Amino acid sequence: YLAGRGISKSIIDDCINEGIVYESLPYHNCIFVGFDHSGKAAYAFYRATTGERLMGEAAGSDKRYSFRIDRAGSTLHVFESAIDLLSYATIMKMRTGEWRAEPMVSLGGVYAPSPNRPGIKIPAALDNALQNHPEVKTIALHLDNDYAGRSAAKSIAEQLQDRYEIRNEPPPSGKDCNDFLMIIRQRNRSRQMGVARYEHPR
Repeated sequence: YLAGRGISKSIIDDCINEGIVYESLPYHNCIFVGFDHSGKAAYAFYRATTGERLMGEAAGSDKRYSFRIDRAGSTLHVFESAIDLLSYATIMKMRTGEWRAEPMVSLGGVYAPSPNRPGIKIPAALDNALQNHPEVKTIALHLDNDYAGRSAAKSIAEQLQDRYEIRNEPPPSGKDCNDFLMIIRQRNRSRQMGVARYEHPR
């Protein structure tokens, strides 16, 4: 399922080995795990791998410990979902060969403001990550190219810009980071096919 979404095989293997991604039985859902500071699993997000649009957080999940790559670094990268985080990690690996140079956190989704809820609180996962990474100076927001994502990015920036440098970096193409990764994969495949046709003309 993850490979089909364009995620790097080596990143998938690393995540499985670290225990932050696994496949559940008997339903074969993909599970993304977040651990608290004592090393105990405190958050889990499940997503069906069968094509069915089934997803959600496991009962008792603590959003403060949403799926993340917990590394020291001066820039914290923020995503709406685990898939987007792993998609960005894959793009970084394709470009630089390294994908764990800086901390990354997924928020477990965002919501758009409404007349009854005009403000957006700082998401619990982001607040927790900032508390536990005092070395962070810059926040890079890679939220979706839709109303909810753009509204959340604007609200987060307004609330934190007096304490951090905010980089608003939505994906250049597509709705989200996974869309952008799939666009890159398709471009690379098309380029390789063009080279192959040139090298082996019929």
